[in-house]
Amino acid sequence: MANFSCPAVTDNLIKAECGMRRGGINFVIYAANLGDIAEISSTLNDKEMDTIVMNINPITTQPYFWYQLAFKKDTAGISNEGVFGNNKYVNQTITLGVEGITKKSLATLEAMVDGEIVFIAKDYENKYHVLGRIGGLQMSALTYGTGTVSDDMYGGTITFTSAEPELSNLVKAGTQIQVWDGTAAVTVTL
Repeated sequence: MANFSCPAVTDNLIKAECGMRRGGINFVIYAANLGDIAEISSTLNDKEMDTIVMNINPITTQPYFWYQLAFKKDTAGISNEGVFGNNKYVNQTITLGVEGITKKSLATLEAMVDGEIVFIAKDYENKYHVLGRIGGLQMSALTYGTGTVSDDMYGGTITFTSAEPELSNLVKAGTQIQVWDGTAAVTVTL
């Protein structure tokens, strides 16, 4: 009989749950300008962020908020790539596909070109990942257009990358953020 257990590789690693895993981002990506964020941290000083505080907008005297990004199903993912040389850092990357070409989508993409953005993305394991919490991610690649044949995506693919001093962190379940819904900020529990 085959042994289907999945023991830890070494004694100092926590044994992971066994079973099927699905990669990708599960329809939820929040984005905020790095400068609009006062703090993203962990009160337990671990890799699970439980404190997310936004700066106050001096004009409205209300906190800044997060925006939810729409993207094409099965086109978004995150990655962490360690770079080791004279300096050691992690390239945190998020890539997503955007369907359609509209005046609003073009204006949004142009505004994001020079931005430093922090992302929170929900994966198919229902875990939220925060990327760019220290330096913000910048747009590093953009392909946007109609394609050439009817099966091509009408829209594009966008990649944001940042050289961070750490791997992307998780967000503790139950942490709340304020998300702009088009007319007002609503509380979202992660």
